[in-house]
Amino acid sequence: IFIHLWINCRKITIYSSLKNYLFKSTHNNCLKYLIRQKKTDQLITGLDYIFEDKEILYPSSYLHPVSDLITKELEGKAAEILDSLPSECKKIYKLNRFEDLNYSSIAKKLNISVGTVKTQMSRAFKIFQRELKDYIPLIITFFLIK
Repeated sequence: IFIHLWINCRKITIYSSLKNYLFKSTHNNCLKYLIRQKKTDQLITGLDYIFEDKEILYPSSYLHPVSDLITKELEGKAAEILDSLPSECKKIYKLNRFEDLNYSSIAKKLNISVGTVKTQMSRAFKIFQRELKDYIPLIITFFLIK
């Protein structure tokens, strides 16, 4: 709140005392946080299935073989989807994801337009989304709940 007040000091008009303003700002920011937290909790509890097994909820390690199994299954499915992409789409996706090139760099490297790169990346995302739709609750549960 102090940083926000400092940064926006020229825009903010305080009609009451500074003390009242700080209390009210703190109160409102706490409410905003609780509302965001409630929405996150609703998203998680709204999933078709919630995993409460500690092996699934925590990061992959030798102590959690179920986590390793899930990770390997997701990696295998992602690799399978990547292999099934059309060749141009696969090439562009790999350049973006594995070589960390932005769209304009990919376009220059392959001598194509940035629009073509965007179209191919969009196509790849749609294919991944379609093929992983059954895994979405698992992915959300596995990666967001820690």
